[in-house]
Amino acid sequence: MPPYIVPVDAQDPEPLPIHSHVAVNRAEDLEGIMPGDFSDDSEDDELDFDDDDDLLVDYLNAAEEEDPPQLLSGSACESPCSYPFISIVDPKLASADICTVDEAKALRRRLRVIGPSEFVRETITSERYTARKLITAFGIRPPPFYEGRPDEGYYRLLGILITRECATRKKLPQYNTVDDAATLLRERKNIVVITGAGISTNLGVPDFRSTKTGFYAKMREEHGFERPEEIFDIERFEEDPSIFFRYSAETLPAPGKSTPTHAFIKLLDTREQLLTNYTQNIDNVEGNVGIAPTKLIQCHGSWATFTCRKCGAVERGEQFYELVTRHEIPRCKYDIPEAGIMKPDITFFGEKLPDTFFDRFKLHDRDRVDLVVVIGTSMMVAPVSEIPMALAEEVPHIYISRAPVKHLEFDITLLGDCDVVTAELARRAGWDLKHPMLEGKEREVEVECVDQELAIWKMNRVGEQEEETETVIAQASSTEGVPDRSVVEHGSEVRANEVKAPEGGKDGRDSRVEVNMCAS
Repeated sequence: MPPYIVPVDAQDPEPLPIHSHVAVNRAEDLEGIMPGDFSDDSEDDELDFDDDDDLLVDYLNAAEEEDPPQLLSGSACESPCSYPFISIVDPKLASADICTVDEAKALRRRLRVIGPSEFVRETITSERYTARKLITAFGIRPPPFYEGRPDEGYYRLLGILITRECATRKKLPQYNTVDDAATLLRERKNIVVITGAGISTNLGVPDFRSTKTGFYAKMREEHGFERPEEIFDIERFEEDPSIFFRYSAETLPAPGKSTPTHAFIKLLDTREQLLTNYTQNIDNVEGNVGIAPTKLIQCHGSWATFTCRKCGAVERGEQFYELVTRHEIPRCKYDIPEAGIMKPDITFFGEKLPDTFFDRFKLHDRDRVDLVVVIGTSMMVAPVSEIPMALAEEVPHIYISRAPVKHLEFDITLLGDCDVVTAELARRAGWDLKHPMLEGKEREVEVECVDQELAIWKMNRVGEQEEETETVIAQASSTEGVPDRSVVEHGSEVRANEVKAPEGGKDGRDSRVEVNMCAS
């Protein structure tokens, strides 16, 4: 998904309200964790590190990418938002400078029990920990540009990490297995589905952020863009729309095409279980498969309609498909002899997010939703990424994608091809999911436990795409200096016997799956 709306580049989107269960005493508690406030005798007036705030933001953002080199191997944490796959000591750092795995878990639990202010008093004010060491409890290696600073120089970073930890929802312990996910899908009546580019990649549509195969990576490597995001910059479009139309056709799927995941969401709609589908995709496939317009929020707009930049005329997008695929600039049929440029109604950098998102969430969904299913998105872009923190803590969350996220915590994480995972969930729920791409693929689905405590599972059709998914997971969990470490390295493995999945489905497929359980 393209980060069309990013606060530093565009008009700031209105933040979603953090739910009360993560907001208790935050204002008061956090007063004591900013630079200069840790102790009364701080000499912060002699310290001025504001100039590198941009560097710090970039550093933390990079920590949430697929291959974050700055994640600290020695400070494994207990939740996906806390980089749980980092479980070996980084030999580059002395043990005195980092928190151990168990120490990091204990510190984070303590923070949630006593709150930020008391946590700072117990750790920093008491001089039990330096700020430099304490930040490693949150899975972050000290920034290289901080080297040589006094310990007070790390306070700003520590404050950010404490704030982020306090604002993160915690996993619900009662939901853990693939069957639990299927049961939730079968029983819940107001499901919010959040989708990203991962549900369209099987149509040949690239995602935007992947390191090697994403749209931005291709623009850098093949076309020499230093900042490929500029292709979607509104000021650049106004100056020269040909740049956008020269390259953007790659984000268009073939007409009439969809995936089993799109069919899965449509099935939820047909069964009257879909509350809202918030899609970050611009391809409009959700609309094309017939998801009710009243239940579809296209957070970043889409190719479905075009608007004239001169007169405001709105036209349906399909009439411009051939022009766009030929890399030609579509013109308005009015304003002859100087016709205006027709721009697709995609939200560019520098444009405001549609009010429909905030209106729908605040006025309709927030108090009704009973299940959140996130599919094919890394949840890196606000305000969609803020939805989990804005809901009541008892609402379960399921995550489906090829690679885990590290900055949000889900109750059940299912790793694999989105189409494989959603088809298997539908079968276990007893639903008949039909799609041309599923024909002839009635093979068993192998389920492997990646992390039993965090309820993270890997799912593949037997003999299909296993190597690719394994590579993605390993890359997402590796750190600098250990690129080949397997994600299942952290726990011993016990091969279990084949187990019966719940009876379901009407196609007569064998319901057996082979489960590779991680020992607790």
